[in-house]
Amino acid sequence: MAGVWHTFQMAGWTAWFCVLLLILAIPISLVGVTLVIARQRAGRMFAIFVLCFGMLAPGLGAFGMYRGRALVDEVLESDAVEPSAKARIREQGYYEAEQAVWVGLVCGALPLLAGTISLGLSFVIPPGNRPEPQ
Repeated sequence: MAGVWHTFQMAGWTAWFCVLLLILAIPISLVGVTLVIARQRAGRMFAIFVLCFGMLAPGLGAFGMYRGRALVDEVLESDAVEPSAKARIREQGYYEAEQAVWVGLVCGALPLLAGTISLGLSFVIPPGNRPEPQ
């Protein structure tokens, strides 16, 4: 468990936003699956929405890695860092920045899976026929 917390800490501020997206994605995913199983016409479009929402956390993780690496490179360009330590600092900084991608992928797994299942079920279970209002 300590390893998970350490990874979360290394991911930085993006990890908190990824967890927020995961918290929001749980009810959204459940609504998507429910709409498809209930044979609602909006089920397929909502499944696509769930898939798009599921891509936010991995995208945010990739952005966090990009920003983390940019910060490491910015620090290494300064004269305050000894040239002999630059390689070690770059390696550790890039490793820490990479953790944001892993947190994003883990937080995006549930909505991506639920969206894929919902979309697949929307093709298997046809929408219900509703009587036309008179």
